[in-house]
Amino acid sequence: MTASDIWVFDAYGTLLDVHAAVRALSAGDEERWAAISRTWREKQLAYTWLTAASGHYLDFASLTERALDYALLRHGESGTTIRDALLSAYETLPATDGAHHLLHRLKEECSATIAILTNGGAEATQRAIKANGLSTWIDVILSAETLRTYKPDPRVYALVETIPGFQTRGDIRFVSANAWDAYHASAFGLHAIWISGEGEPGEQVAKRPTQTVARLGEVGV
Repeated sequence: MTASDIWVFDAYGTLLDVHAAVRALSAGDEERWAAISRTWREKQLAYTWLTAASGHYLDFASLTERALDYALLRHGESGTTIRDALLSAYETLPATDGAHHLLHRLKEECSATIAILTNGGAEATQRAIKANGLSTWIDVILSAETLRTYKPDPRVYALVETIPGFQTRGDIRFVSANAWDAYHASAFGLHAIWISGEGEPGEQVAKRPTQTVARLGEVGV
C-alpha cells in the first residue's frame, strides 16, 4: 500500500449535509430556519464535547434530539410535529456537494480503502450513507460509540489503526469539514485535510491540518 491508499472521512458535516433536514422544511422563512439549523448543529457538537469531558455517556442520537430541543426553544418554536419531522429527516441526510464524485475517484483511480470515522452511531451512519448512495464507496465505518466517548478524544482517532492495511498514522488521509476535528486529527499525527468552506479562518490553537481546501472537489487524489 502507498500513503494515499487509506482515506478516512468524518461523516456528519463532511459527507452528510447536516443542514439539509431543516432546509427541506424552511420554505418561506429560510433565514430564520437557517439560524435554527446552525444552533442545532452548534449544540449537538457542544453536547458531544461536554459528554466526553464529563465521562457520563449519552449516545449520539440522544444528544442530537436534545440539541434540537434546545434550538427550537431558543428560537421560539414549539410542538412535536416539526420536531418529529426534523428528526426523521436527519436519519436520511443527503450527501454533501462533491462527496460522490470524490469517493468515486478514490475507488476508481486509486483503489483506495475508504473509511468513515464518526461520532455518530454505526447503525445510524450506515442507514444514512445507504439512503444517499455513499455506501457504494465505503469499506469501513468506525464509530466513537464503541468507546462510549466522542472526538476529539485521541482514543477515537486511534480507531483508524484498526483499518486493514494500516501502517503509520502519517499515511492516513483524514478529511473533515469541521475545523476542530481536522486540527485534532493533525495533532494525533494523521495527514489531515480540512474542508474550510469559503472564507472560514483557521483555528488559532492546536496543530494546523496538513492541507486546507475550500471544497471536497478540491481534494487531490
